[in-house]
Amino acid sequence: MVGRGAFGCRRQFLAAIKFLYARTLGRPHAVAWISFPRAKKRTPKILTGREVARRLAAIEAPTCRAVASVCYSAGLRIKEAGGLVVEAISEKRGSSISTRGVIAGFWRSSAG
Repeated sequence: MVGRGAFGCRRQFLAAIKFLYARTLGRPHAVAWISFPRAKKRTPKILTGREVARRLAAIEAPTCRAVASVCYSAGLRIKEAGGLVVEAISEKRGSSISTRGVIAGFWRSSAG
């Protein structure tokens, strides 16, 4: 069993074994030593400048490319990008963008 199968399958298998012994057979001491595996935390892949430029250049529609560029440069999450409206881009604030009350990049609430 070690090293085989998906993480969720292994947890489910161990839960079934523990339930069988502890509840059905009435022998919880036989499986008390079994612990559940923990998921490995993966670090996100960081793209180089060339990779980002190549991906943005692959977007054919100019409007979509502009939106993707703004979202990437502002570091917006998908949910924040979904709330982005044209009025959110302010020349007075410089390069900051307000998305539903959050100023992207600065992580503080906007007053308006």
